[in-house]
This record gives sequence, structure tokens and C-alpha cells, in this order.
Amino acid sequence: MASASDIHLQAYTGWDAARGNAPLSLAIDIDASPLNAIAAHLSLIELLPDGQFMYRQIGRQVASDFGRDFTGTIVGAHVVPKRYGIEICTAYMMVCAVKIPMFTCGEYVQPNGSAQEVSRLLLPIGDSVGQRVCTILVSRMARRSNQVAPRAANWIGSATGRLVRSFLVEGKTELAGMALAWDREDWSHIQANSTAAAAAASTAERSPAIAC
Repeated sequence: MASASDIHLQAYTGWDAARGNAPLSLAIDIDASPLNAIAAHLSLIELLPDGQFMYRQIGRQVASDFGRDFTGTIVGAHVVPKRYGIEICTAYMMVCAVKIPMFTCGEYVQPNGSAQEVSRLLLPIGDSVGQRVCTILVSRMARRSNQVAPRAANWIGSATGRLVRSFLVEGKTELAGMALAWDREDWSHIQANSTAAAAAASTAERSPAIAC
């Protein structure tokens, strides 16, 4: 089984190669090399004109972890509490506003205590001229505790979600440390870039008109 370090670093490498010397990649095909090998763990999130986000494409393993294929639906519409959906969309909006990748960790907990822990890498993709972020490439890894059924129908719909950590990612080396910390469940060597995150949040709040 691939580790989060493997999946997230491969996603970053593919995204980085697609952008070349530009700040943003202008297009991503998750079924093409080098992303094809990890396509099951990848999704494309589209920023809509009204400021909402939509699941444009969802990888096979991501849909299995959700317990449902959310392709074509609005991000945050199927999770509880409502605050958690807002937190997810705020993270996406930060990435759109500051055009910097973000690494997040969260969890979903069932009423019986079964849990699914999740790590995500959010990678910004630009519009046709590279001025605005219109799409986000997301690599997602999940691990389960307390014998969670892996293919329970709409598993996420009956679980309470929360965002635990979020970090802006300024390079591959930094990402490697974050992904490894998640793999090992040891964050003692990771220092949150809270100042940068606060600046990103402030920028996102001031940028309501960045929809494509």
C-alpha cells in the first residue's frame, strides 16, 4: 500500500512538471503520465462563478473512501457539521487567492467512534492565461481506525468531520516532511506556518471576486 508521502510527492512532482517555469500550471490531465499511476487518489475541484466549489473529477479510491462518487456535486454539501464544509471551502479559497499549495489534515468520526483520518494536498491550477486559479488538483490519502467498513454506502454522510491542521507548502522538501509526519502520526518536528496561513486567510476574505 502506498504511503501518503508517496502519493502527495508524486502529485506535487506532476503538478510542478506541468507548470514548468510558470507560477501556475495551466492544465492537468490526471489520467496522463506521470499522474496516471496515482489517479485513483486524485480529484479535480472546480471554482464556480458563484464562488462555490464543485467536484469535477474524483479518483476511484477517493470515491471508495467517501462511500459515494461525488462527481458533479458541490463541495461541503454532504458533510456535517456545516462549519466543516465552510472550513474545507475556505482552504480551497486560500489556495485560489494566494496561488500556493496547501497540505491539510482532517478526520471523519462515525457515531460509533469509528474514524477515517485524511491528509490532502491542494495544488492550484490556473486559467487559460495563468492569472486566476480556477481548478485545484487534490491528492487525498485516508487511513481508518476501529475497523471502519471501507465501502460503506455514503460513509462520509453519517460522519462528523473536522479540519485538524493546515499548512502552506513552499516546496517539495517541506511537503515531504509534512507527509512523513502524517504517515508516522508524529508532528513534533513540524512547525505550523501560522503567520503565512493567517495572511492567506486575510487575502481570501478580501478576494470574493476571483471566480472564473
